Amino acid sequence: MTKLLFIIIITLILYLCLGCLAEGHVTEIPCYTEMERPPQQNESDIWIEGNWIWNRNKHIYLHSDGFWHKHLAGRAYSQGYWQQRPRGLHWVKGYWY
Repeated sequence: MTKLLFIIIITLILYLCLGCLAEGHVTEIPCYTEMERPPQQNESDIWIEGNWIWNRNKHIYLHSDGFWHKHLAGRAYSQGYWQQRPRGLHWVKGYWY
């Protein structure tokens, strides 16, 4: 019985500690001030919207500014988006595919 209780306590402690390092979730989409797009340098450049970055210390999402990026031949960019999860809204970062 003592060994089982010890395993349960250790499991609970690990779950709580690792939960602090988990991805962020919020109840509503944070507000931010949209920046003005700088001029496009090359016709082939594409605009990458800013991403939301989880700040583990403050437990909030911070917005990073968008930027122009050289189009990668044969690839496409999927913009980031908010996804509803059981714990709340979570930011899925944009990516090249």
